[in-house]
Amino acid sequence: MANDIKAPSEMIETLLWNKKFDNIKKYIDLHESLPIEKCLRNWIDIQMFRYSKNIMDVVSKNKWESFINKYDKYFCNGFRNWNDMLKNVESYIIEIMNYIFTDHVSTVRIADVKGMIKWILRQDMLYKRRIGIMKYGNIRKTWKIFVHKYHLSL
Repeated sequence: MANDIKAPSEMIETLLWNKKFDNIKKYIDLHESLPIEKCLRNWIDIQMFRYSKNIMDVVSKNKWESFINKYDKYFCNGFRNWNDMLKNVESYIIEIMNYIFTDHVSTVRIADVKGMIKWILRQDMLYKRRIGIMKYGNIRKTWKIFVHKYHLSL
């Protein structure tokens, strides 16, 4: 029971978090997009990081999960795009393997190959630096599995 009592600094921090959280929800409801203001975007990035590292208190975590589920179309695009591109690259690798080991004719265009190679190299750089989308544990894990699966020693 004594653990339920918050120190004044924690109460202020909670109030500020809730105010920022409510402001972002109002902004999204009004503009139908994530905020463009740097302060609000940074706050969202920090919450995404805290959530991905499981360092949010239970109440904030529950609110955040409800929030990202409600507004998933604004949050998942980057992850969906990344996963879509990974699937495209994987399909390309499988097609090339079929082309090499069978009489299968490749339909992949050179421009697509260049784009995929650039994307792979960028992901490797992001992974090594733990920045961008590679700062999220689930994306890092997926990338690591992919790299090992296809023996990409980048």
